[in-house]
Amino acid sequence: MLTVNGTVRLTGPLSVNGNVVVNSGSAGTDTSDATMEAGDLVLDKTGYGAAGTKITGTLARVWPELLFGLYENSGGFGRVMLLFDRYMGDPDGKHAEFSVKADSVPMTSTSIEISDDTHYFLVLSAEFGTPTLVTVSYTKGTVLDSHDIPLQSFADIECFTG
Repeated sequence: MLTVNGTVRLTGPLSVNGNVVVNSGSAGTDTSDATMEAGDLVLDKTGYGAAGTKITGTLARVWPELLFGLYENSGGFGRVMLLFDRYMGDPDGKHAEFSVKADSVPMTSTSIEISDDTHYFLVLSAEFGTPTLVTVSYTKGTVLDSHDIPLQSFADIECFTG
C-alpha cells in the first residue's frame, strides 16, 4: 500500500495493483462521482466527505505487453505461443484480433487458448513449413488482462522457433 500525505504530481504512468491512499489536508475538487479504472484509490479529503471515500479520475495505466512469441508445428497445425508480462484474461473467440505472417505471407488462425494465465496459444490452420521469419501483430480490440486493462496494438513482433 502506498500512503501519501500531501501533493503528488506524476510525470509518467502510474500502475496500481492494490490500494493507494492519499491524505490531503486541503479542500479540493470532489471527484467522488467519477469512475475508477484500476485498483482502489482512496482519498481522505478535508471538507469533502469521510475518509475512505472511493474517488476516481483518470489514471495513467501501464498496458499489458507482449514479451515474446514462439512458434512451432504441432499435430498438423502451427501454433504461436505469446508470453505477456502479466496475467491475461480469457481470450476465447478473439483469435481474429491477432495476425500471423510467415515470411510475409499471412496465416489463418482458427482459435486461441490460454495457458497458465500469462501465455496465449494461437492455433493456425496449417503448419509453418520452414520459414525464416514469423511475426505476430495485434489490432486493439477486446483482449484484456486479468484486471480488464486492454492490450494495445502492436505490429510485426518477431517470433522465435520453439
